[in-house]
Amino acid sequence: MSYPLPSIFIAPSRRAEMRDDMAARLYVELRRELMSALLGDPQTMVSTPGFKPSHTSASDIFFDDFAGTDSDARRDTLIRLLGDAAKGEDVQLRASELLADIASRHAEFHEGDALMEEGF
Repeated sequence: MSYPLPSIFIAPSRRAEMRDDMAARLYVELRRELMSALLGDPQTMVSTPGFKPSHTSASDIFFDDFAGTDSDARRDTLIRLLGDAAKGEDVQLRASELLADIASRHAEFHEGDALMEEGF
């Protein structure tokens, strides 16, 4: 029977490749999980690697995203989107882009901690 070698015995170039593959998978999973919650039930708990607790509601992540360095511009974008929706304009594409951007920012922020949890 063969056993997988601990990561310290894997050649550095192969380890870097494995890390990059894992990082890509974790990014996609973190992004997908938040997008799904934002499009479904915003009270769904999603992964927040590196935080205590390690899961946070999608709605909390949504509002936390507006506390960054570019928060004024991001807040104004949301308000314009809501105003246009109230006027009856078709804002589906813009709303999708806004949620996708929040999900991408979330995935980028937590990807490193998720990698550490995976042993990289």
